[in-house]
Amino acid sequence: MAAILLFLLALDAILYYQAIILDKSYIYDEFQLIENLQAFTLLIAFSIFAATLFVAKRGERAVVAAGALLWLTMFLREVDFEELHVTGVIAFLTVGKSKDAILAVVWLFLLGYLAKHFSRYKPLLRSLIFSKMGLVVFVGGLSLLAGDFFEKVHFPHHDFYEETLELDGYLLILFGSLFFPAVLRGIDTERNLQR
Repeated sequence: MAAILLFLLALDAILYYQAIILDKSYIYDEFQLIENLQAFTLLIAFSIFAATLFVAKRGERAVVAAGALLWLTMFLREVDFEELHVTGVIAFLTVGKSKDAILAVVWLFLLGYLAKHFSRYKPLLRSLIFSKMGLVVFVGGLSLLAGDFFEKVHFPHHDFYEETLELDGYLLILFGSLFFPAVLRGIDTERNLQR
């Protein structure tokens, strides 16, 4: 965790130097460096969970799918595809009410399945929450909340702090995602020892 925080502090210092000291405030504008890093980070986190679906056991897949869907939802929220002028099927899947409706249906189905089989998934969820992954993702969530605070206040460069804290939150989520396969292996080991 200390190495992750040091990495984030170094990255934030570089971004601060560029945006504030060198007065390159455009780096935190729409479709610029910081927002592109956010989108790329979320896409990698989604990819890790999506790839984990192929190796997850039957009793783990719904939780892995929920993680993948969460990061995909955040990616689609972060990237304004309408501004990219996408068309056809891509627009249907990524823009406006059709995107919202598709995500709502998939989320309702997945959450309904998890609720129906909660007793099966409860040990896995507990292990995830109280793991290194859970801690890192929790701190990432706090960073996103702090970024949301800076979106609502107005002072010089408040957008920089908002976007940087969001990037930190997404990077923490990504780092947490990297622990996910190890958490699943640890659960498998624990199950084997109990047999």
